Amino acid sequence: MSAIRSTCFAMVLTIGAISAFDCMASVVTFDTLKGDEANPVASLLIATSGVEGMVMYKAAGTLVAVLLMLRLGYTRYRVAIVPVFLVQCLLFLWLNFATEDGMVFRGQIDPFSLVKLVIQQYFKYYADSL
Repeated sequence: MSAIRSTCFAMVLTIGAISAFDCMASVVTFDTLKGDEANPVASLLIATSGVEGMVMYKAAGTLVAVLLMLRLGYTRYRVAIVPVFLVQCLLFLWLNFATEDGMVFRGQIDPFSLVKLVIQQYFKYYADSL
């Protein structure tokens, strides 16, 4: 595999991981998501299908997008993966570090504490459901 294809694969893997994290965050914030969702498309899906439906559509869309980008990595149009990767990285920063007072960085919080919290709450949510 060439270095360019390996880089594309790594970017697509990161895009998928950030999208999966966003889905997990949606499950964890299930109770308040209906009123807190800032994305108008997600809000429409919540209004028509509920939070469960929105998470299902988000997961399906992520799967389709990742598969398409993996295929795109073998064409000359693989450069289109780069802006998607950059937007997903910005989304990850916004999801984890945005507050009403701006972005939180530089020792104010542990950078991975929010990620760890979401993952713990995700497993707790499903463990409590059993």
